[in-house]
Amino acid sequence: MTIYEEQGEQFRPSPSMIAMASTGIAAVLIGAAVATLTVALTATLLSRYGGWTEEWLVFAPLLDQQLTGLFSSPPLENIYRLAGLIIPGVCLLAAFSLIQFWPFQHTLASHLVLQGCALGLIAYGVVTPAFEPLALRGIETAYGLAPLATTGLLGACGIWCAMLIERRAIEVTANIWWMDTVPRRLRRWLPRIPIPFLVLAAFAWWNDNEPLAYAQLIVMGATLLENISRTPRSTFEEIRRPHMREAAFTTPLLAATCIAGVVWAFGVSHHEKLPPRVANLSSPRRLTLEPLSTMRALIDQRMAVKRAQERRRIEAERLRTEAEKPKIDIRWSHPRKKGR
Repeated sequence: MTIYEEQGEQFRPSPSMIAMASTGIAAVLIGAAVATLTVALTATLLSRYGGWTEEWLVFAPLLDQQLTGLFSSPPLENIYRLAGLIIPGVCLLAAFSLIQFWPFQHTLASHLVLQGCALGLIAYGVVTPAFEPLALRGIETAYGLAPLATTGLLGACGIWCAMLIERRAIEVTANIWWMDTVPRRLRRWLPRIPIPFLVLAAFAWWNDNEPLAYAQLIVMGATLLENISRTPRSTFEEIRRPHMREAAFTTPLLAATCIAGVVWAFGVSHHEKLPPRVANLSSPRRLTLEPLSTMRALIDQRMAVKRAQERRRIEAERLRTEAEKPKIDIRWSHPRKKGR
């Protein structure tokens, strides 16, 4: 039963299949751009906490591994002990906020965009760290959790959250179409989810980012599992602008702008004309894009200087402690026993 229960489905206002596919695919791509920027900003804040006190560096590639690309030099490698759990926590909180507290009007297009952003946060921020070797090693070092257990925990959490997000999308669309059978739910799932996730997974695999490719496929499979596992409950919501005529044009345009901006700014590893770059905020009024290799070399050089300074400090502390020890020479004597 839906808000349009008294009418037949053919009389309910609903979008065309083209509008549904156009808006749904664009929503997932927008979510990918938003998620990669969220993960990058969280990693930047953690790097400041982990020991980097120089420029503000943001590395937010759409396809590369963000932490491995920039923040793997010691002592910045200590970020993995924090990032492995903090980044998934931040992304989970952001995803739940999007699906529970809608900041826009209750239009069908806004629901789809927010669902795409939430799924992107789960894919990039929760499931991907479950397959990154350095993140798993950092969690094992800091918390003593075996890599296999960490992968299972983050993977299960990501699957559960992706199913919850898709359940919310099904409940929203159930106010427009009949969604009481599996074929009807799959008919609304196919235009939205498989194409963008398969495209993102293929490009991530081409860019040698296997963890992200696995994450995209797992999230897509979780949404499919939700569609075939249960019938949605009735929410009786008023969904505005169900035809999505304007959104079918503006949402893909926004998605293309977001993807082009992220790729142009941060580059792609396997593209010679768009090498990976880092946003370097050296001052509040100056923002430059530096090659990733240059910034990695700069980080390695500065970290080497800091390690040398730390070694000299430790050696000076040791010499000072040795100098403060009392100079007492105690010689023990062993008197002979009588009768010898």
